Amino acid sequence: MNIADVKKRNRNQVYRLVYEHKRLSKTEIASALRISVPTVSQCVNELKGDGLVADDGFFQSSGGRKAAVISPCPQFRLALGVEIRKEYVHMVAIDLYGEILKEQDFPIPFSNSDYYCAQLCNLIQGLIIDLHVRPEELEGIGFAIQGLTDPATQTVFFGRILDADGFSVENLQKYLAFPCHLQHDTEAAAQYAIWKGALSQDLLYLVLNPYVGGSVAISGELHSGPCLASGLIEHMVLVPGGRQCYCGKRGCVDAYCSSNQLLDSPNGEIGTFFERLRRGDTDAAARWQTYLGYLAQAIHNYHMVLNTEVVLGGLVAKYMNQDDVALLTERVAENSGIQGKVPPITVSKHYDAAAGAALYFIRTFLRRFET
Repeated sequence: MNIADVKKRNRNQVYRLVYEHKRLSKTEIASALRISVPTVSQCVNELKGDGLVADDGFFQSSGGRKAAVISPCPQFRLALGVEIRKEYVHMVAIDLYGEILKEQDFPIPFSNSDYYCAQLCNLIQGLIIDLHVRPEELEGIGFAIQGLTDPATQTVFFGRILDADGFSVENLQKYLAFPCHLQHDTEAAAQYAIWKGALSQDLLYLVLNPYVGGSVAISGELHSGPCLASGLIEHMVLVPGGRQCYCGKRGCVDAYCSSNQLLDSPNGEIGTFFERLRRGDTDAAARWQTYLGYLAQAIHNYHMVLNTEVVLGGLVAKYMNQDDVALLTERVAENSGIQGKVPPITVSKHYDAAAGAALYFIRTFLRRFET
């Protein structure tokens, strides 16, 4: 390793350490990395010059000169995320910590057309202007869509919910001067939940929305198989020959565990259902028990393949309390004829597929500082 490589390694290590701890002195950095204070000072000065870190006051001192606080600059780079839904799009801007700086919804119905892409990208350009962000500060734009995508081509190959088969990142890229990335919305939401929450490294992220979605993470990374992403629990057959699923099969998990199964009319609201449930409404209670039974069976079936934590996200999870989670855990355990103990089932409050899509570019940026 030559001198230039050593300097680059030291600089990268200093930045990663400051990024992870947020407030450090030069002495603390030198001690943690086992390099000299003058070397740390040189790295810090370079990072300051680039805008990556800045002085942030002083630490308290018990005597002698106060040490300066070195902190990262979270808005040194930003990324945008766009969640494409049937009747609207949800847009966010996030910083280097994945914190949402701005979010906005636009009522723009999806269509697999060039006109839609031009319309959508025009709204994105407006958001960029509103953010007052310089081109070099924007790492890229991530798109999350209700459809299974091919990671290699970033093209939707199964998009029956939106009729989005063939929709590609190239359709959007031609209207934007920034790098773009397209992925399945459940995978993006799972990535954001993992990023924001103190979760296990191995888990199933299960989205309970009008359409169910699942994604498996192993060692903190989403797992993709040679043909499909892992965790598509929504299309696991739960009741052979049962209700029709939009995928064409019968009896899939989606047909029994989507949030729509809790509603007594197509125009019902999930919040209203839970209000009735909390008031002790007998019909809502019966519907909830039936729903939990199907959900527990689906989770149990998954546990027979991968015995990991299950993290719930989406509309239904938003309204679930600790008693609901405890009851669901009990129902899952009842399905096991081997052992009554099951891995934790938890609720994530960080459901945001748009932010998860934007994270693709934040994580790519941070990897530049890996040694």
